[in-house]
Amino acid sequence: MKKYQQNIALLLISFCFALVLGELFLRMITPSQKYMIHEPNITKDFKNSRNFLPGVDEHIKWTTNSQGYRGLSKFDSSRFGIMAIGGSTTECSVIDQDKTWCSLLEQKLNLELDSIQVTIGNFGKSGLNTAHHLLQLQYLPSQFENIQAIILLVGINDYLRALDMEQDYFPAKEDEKLFKKTFAQFPLYHNDKFYQRTAWWSLLRKVKQNFLNKTNDKSMEAFEAKIEAERNAFYTAIKNDTLPNMSIPLSHYEQNLRAIASLSKKNKWNMVWLTQSVLWNSNMDSFELALSVRPSQRAKRKYYTPNALQNGMKLYNDCLRKVALEEQIPIVDLATLLARDTSVFYDYCHYNQGGNETISEQVFSVLLETIRQEN
Repeated sequence: MKKYQQNIALLLISFCFALVLGELFLRMITPSQKYMIHEPNITKDFKNSRNFLPGVDEHIKWTTNSQGYRGLSKFDSSRFGIMAIGGSTTECSVIDQDKTWCSLLEQKLNLELDSIQVTIGNFGKSGLNTAHHLLQLQYLPSQFENIQAIILLVGINDYLRALDMEQDYFPAKEDEKLFKKTFAQFPLYHNDKFYQRTAWWSLLRKVKQNFLNKTNDKSMEAFEAKIEAERNAFYTAIKNDTLPNMSIPLSHYEQNLRAIASLSKKNKWNMVWLTQSVLWNSNMDSFELALSVRPSQRAKRKYYTPNALQNGMKLYNDCLRKVALEEQIPIVDLATLLARDTSVFYDYCHYNQGGNETISEQVFSVLLETIRQEN
């Protein structure tokens, strides 16, 4: 019995020793983790079957670079660095990399400018709101060389979060998962638990993520089925023409915008803010109405008329306009400049290829002036 216990103890000691050696080895061979909004070097292929998304290519390739963002080029000291911050309307998840408004804008600027070249890093990520964006701006820019300007396209996710949560609403900054939703990768010391700060944990997390990327059903067919179900529910539901009181969520939205403006001034970043345009309007035909139905994470939800939804978006755009005016930040008012039809949108707020081209044209002159003033 005593020998058995000694063997068990020896086995445990050997196991612990191996874990420690493995931890040291992993830390030696693993580069210091940086903040990334997406996993790096990812490629995903989608098929837009049946032209389900009007104005979008049939075959879609979504990619990230080695630094975890979408972009045609990387930041370096010789290039004028611009970060585009936003949610899915910045990410453009069903648009090929070279056709997103960020990439088109970069190409237009580089054709126009002689003395300097521009890099626009697309740091858009679906579902993120201004609480996440504030975190992004606190941690991301210092990792890259020569960041001189920030483009901010926000509002829709703050708005829809408040609309979906209604009486359960609380400020997004109080979400205990805020940091992990913001970044796909980050230094281990941000984890709460001791074991989550180990290189072993990081390795196992990457293995799990790679497995999920390969096995999760992310096909366009699954997406289409989900949207079709939402549309059927919308058609039969009672539609409310009056939104809940948005004053508290709007006050938090304004606080976040002012915090972003303050951080930008402190770091001497040039800023350009964009209002959020949407398809919702009072004169939608049946096809546009079907496109405007949006998915929700809540099992029980209320449905609203397009008129009510566009009025709510206007509240958030008006808030952004107000803060931009008071903080002396130039804006490109996409909400008034873009058409509300399928020449721009493939659903309620997301831009097809025509929409991406139009946005790049609208932002071009404002950003060109900003760059020339700095050089």
